[in-house]
Amino acid sequence: GLGPNGELLNYVAGQPFPKIDLKDPQIGQKLAWNFFWRWLGDDFKTGGAVEGGKIIRSAIEKNGSERRADLVSYFIVPRTRYTLSPKPAIPGYEHIDFMQLRIDSYPRDSSGTTSLEIRYSDPKRPDDLYLYIPSIRRIRRATTTLRCQTLAPSEFNLDDINSFNGKVTDFNYKFLGEKKILANLTQERFPFVRKPGDYFPLEEKWHVVDTYVVEITPKDPEYCYSRKILHLNKTTFDTHWTLMWDKKGDYFKEQFGFFTPVKLADGQEAWSVGTVVIVNVQNGRATLVTANRAYNQGYPPTLWSLATLQQIMRGGTIE
Repeated sequence: GLGPNGELLNYVAGQPFPKIDLKDPQIGQKLAWNFFWRWLGDDFKTGGAVEGGKIIRSAIEKNGSERRADLVSYFIVPRTRYTLSPKPAIPGYEHIDFMQLRIDSYPRDSSGTTSLEIRYSDPKRPDDLYLYIPSIRRIRRATTTLRCQTLAPSEFNLDDINSFNGKVTDFNYKFLGEKKILANLTQERFPFVRKPGDYFPLEEKWHVVDTYVVEITPKDPEYCYSRKILHLNKTTFDTHWTLMWDKKGDYFKEQFGFFTPVKLADGQEAWSVGTVVIVNVQNGRATLVTANRAYNQGYPPTLWSLATLQQIMRGGTIE
């Protein structure tokens, strides 16, 4: 169930609200929790199923010039585990919803830039966010306002990762209805074929997909987006299209993600995100990331620690 501030009560694992009633006054909040707890495996390496094992990122300028900037990202869900032991939670990590580690690997001038993000189950406890920046050779603890800073050279910020990466209880949710949209669930080329300087996919199929449309507004008036609209797949609760408005209420960015089936170690298939595009309509820039995931890799939870950032600072790698 839901608590008075929209927090999720007595959650163990799986989809929090398997039955969706369109007339339920709390449907927006319930869809937000279904999105947050959608199936993501027990851990994954983003880019792990891309040739080369890295996220391929291309930043396109308004004039069509492009920069390539690759990275890797590791994600773990320590307290709602289905597949990997220990189940259902890693001892000592029962109070954590997820941990995410992102490491820039190319080009050399940004290589080694690392962020570590820890999301706590306690709705009142803010995220922990640590950054290692090679140019100043130090690890610093970041305030959560940094969630709104653009992750150069891309148009993404931390809360744009996976379309919406904010703490669920920091926002309000309104159900806007059901909608049939065009989306892709069978991406075939990674990255997809496109014209140089243009983000639009060629040679890929589009499908009609049934979605729930949810509007997200921040409880904090200083937050970078006045609203975000997600189009959630009714089966997977992943979002296909995300629309964003800036603090002043002007249209700001749009994002769409392609999906593709990937094989798990036990032979089952699961959906993974493929290529994701974010477009900043105000400055004319776009970023593409091809980010196929390798799920259930069995990483130790100690990977998501300050010791890892210190290892990278000393020139080590974690591959």
